[in-house]
Amino acid sequence: MMKLGLRNRRLWTCCLLAFLGIALLSLGAITSSALTVDLLYDLLSDDPISTSPLNTHRIDPTGQRIAWLEQGNRMMLFEISPEAIMLTDIPFPDLMRPATAFQWSPDGQRVAMTESALLHRYEPDIWTIDLSDISVRNCTNDLAFGHISDGSNDTWVDLFPTWRTADTLAFVRSTGNAPGEAAELRTIAVDACGAVAERADPDASKLLWPFPAGFPDAFEIFAPPVWAPNGERLAIITQSQVPGLVTDGIWILNAETGATLQFVPTERFASAFPAWYGATYLVPQDLAWLGDGEHLLVFVEDIGLTAGWPRMNLFIVDSQTGSAQAIADYSSYTTRLQFYEQDDNGHTGLFDVPLQALVLPGGSAFITLHQEIEAGNDDLAAVELRLFEFVNGAPMLRHVGTLDATVQPRSRGDSMVHIAETGKALLLNRYIVQFDLELIGSSATAD
Repeated sequence: MMKLGLRNRRLWTCCLLAFLGIALLSLGAITSSALTVDLLYDLLSDDPISTSPLNTHRIDPTGQRIAWLEQGNRMMLFEISPEAIMLTDIPFPDLMRPATAFQWSPDGQRVAMTESALLHRYEPDIWTIDLSDISVRNCTNDLAFGHISDGSNDTWVDLFPTWRTADTLAFVRSTGNAPGEAAELRTIAVDACGAVAERADPDASKLLWPFPAGFPDAFEIFAPPVWAPNGERLAIITQSQVPGLVTDGIWILNAETGATLQFVPTERFASAFPAWYGATYLVPQDLAWLGDGEHLLVFVEDIGLTAGWPRMNLFIVDSQTGSAQAIADYSSYTTRLQFYEQDDNGHTGLFDVPLQALVLPGGSAFITLHQEIEAGNDDLAAVELRLFEFVNGAPMLRHVGTLDATVQPRSRGDSMVHIAETGKALLLNRYIVQFDLELIGSSATAD
């Protein structure tokens, strides 16, 4: 990380803040009904610099850094400090295809990513960035850079890296060169990731297990696998390009053998939506394990072009039984107007639809975010935050607060907000906020 003298640091800070429009806001800003949220930084101005889609932003597990992908070919790294946010620009090698997502290692010292296989159908490799020396390394280089369906028998199509430990990556490898082929889960020590221009050792990665019978091909995996806190289970979202296939949903696998422990079909989530709604294209967008290692918090959205409100919801899924309990159950709503408050201006406020959620450190509590649109003014919206504790297999609403910030109306940002062990989170993809983690375990109940 660069070191700056006092004068240069002040100049750097002024330029950076002017360039990004970052507002350093008061730390005691927001308090309501015992849930306290400190708004620390606003990463983007009203006229932001050109960046990739905002869902490529991530906060590291230590709460010290924010990173985002810039146009898929470089990583912009910001270090949060009391004085400023200092920038490190990490360009990717010329041979690397555009990346669309990345994962922080548990210790915040490395980043893992893959090239986009679906963007241009390029054959993807697994890559890492080591922040100790800002080195970009290729973990599964087979010296193939062409189309993933070029017929080569010597092509490793590698997708969805996820951290099993701070030093070990797991990733999905398609066992063929085209969609429809089977897939397997492999692991590799990050020390084996090497020079970009050299072929990787084919024995460097190890087969953990092939995906079980009935599991769809690698190109129908929707997001990186998510390990349970105890390491005994693995949850994977699958989604076909054509909605409604029987393999679409959440697979819960034995992390040691790959055997299917539970399958939760996507259609199971439709029961919490109104009967008249006619959910058109429900997709589990993201998930996180709760601390007991037995339950998942799942964010589900209808991405159909004709979908109305409510478009999204949160569910708690029991990994043993596959049951799905909605955080907000809309099944009893008989008319669309029941989703709106009424005032002198008519109906207003989509306030009871969860926009996103985050599981707090320790996994015993989570916060959901809801957005209310003011009547006749779609440019202004308040975000309500609700803190739930997970008690005896059920969510208990404990605290409610508000975040008074200008956000894009009806925008959910990331389906799951990422939070550090320090309680810092990247909220709605632009705000760095600090939650009061002392609330967890308190007996207060929301008003």
